[in-house]
Amino acid sequence: MPNLNATVIYELIGYTASALVLVSFLMKDVRTIRLVNIFGAIFFVVYGVLTKTWATATMNVALIAVHSYFLIKMRRKPSQDSDSSDS
Repeated sequence: MPNLNATVIYELIGYTASALVLVSFLMKDVRTIRLVNIFGAIFFVVYGVLTKTWATATMNVALIAVHSYFLIKMRRKPSQDSDSSDS
């Protein structure tokens, strides 16, 4: 692998984050959207810290928390499929 300078590495991290967020919106399953988006947000946090863009890092930490909260909530929620058949 060629010797890449820090700027190129930072840009690759940023582009990877952007690609993951973009791909997450192509998913149909909400759980998958949130999981892929979390990985994108993790890359954005790393990018934000490395480039000292604290607003980017902070917002993506918040997004990770929000997505994690809803994933945990989805996991604990009983299936609604059985409720809809009762009507």
